[in-house]
Amino acid sequence: MYKVFINDSVINFIDSKEKLPKKTKPFEGEEQLLTIIAELEENLSTKHYNIGCVKPNEVWEMFQGLYKSIDAAGGVVYNEAGEMLMIFRLGKWDLPKGKIEKNESPDVAAMREVTEECGVQGLKIVKELPSSYHTYRHNGKRVLKRTCWYEMSCNEKGPLIPQTEEQIIKAIWATPEEVEQNKQNTYSSILTVLNQL
Repeated sequence: MYKVFINDSVINFIDSKEKLPKKTKPFEGEEQLLTIIAELEENLSTKHYNIGCVKPNEVWEMFQGLYKSIDAAGGVVYNEAGEMLMIFRLGKWDLPKGKIEKNESPDVAAMREVTEECGVQGLKIVKELPSSYHTYRHNGKRVLKRTCWYEMSCNEKGPLIPQTEEQIIKAIWATPEEVEQNKQNTYSSILTVLNQL
C-alpha cells in the first residue's frame, strides 16, 4: 500500500487483492487521479480516498509522474531522558528534516538536517522508520516529497539552536506528555510518523 498526504487529507493506493476498506474506489485512470488531486488541493473539505488497484506499483508510478519528486530525510530524536526533539515552524509542531543533497545517503542527510536545524551534536541512528510522502505546490508546480525517517539517540546536553533562516522559531526536548499535546497541532504526515513509534 502507498499513502500520500495532500494538505491534511490522504490517498491510499491499495492492492485489490487485499481486504479493502469500505468506500474504496476502483482505479479508473489518470483523469481520476487529477480530479482527486485538484479536489484535495483546494481543500474544500477534508476527505480521504482509498483507491483499489490491480497493479498498485504501476498506479503509484503514474501518480508520481504527475509531480516533480524531491527526496528528504529527517529524524525522530530522543535524548537520554527519553524526551523527543521537536521544532515549531510555520505555526505547527514538526520534526527536523530537509532535502537530501547530491551524492548524500538518506541517513547522513537526516543527521545533517537535525544538526543544522537544531544544533544537536552526538547523534546516533537507532533504526530506520517508514518513509512518508506529502505534496505541495512550489512556483505553481506540483511537488511530491518523500521523507526517509530515522529514529536517533543523542547523548549531548548542549543548548538547542533553532535555525531561524528555515523559519524555525523554537526547538525543544518534549516530554512524552508534551509530545501528546503537540500532536494536536502538527501535520497529518508528521502525526503518522509519531503514531508509528
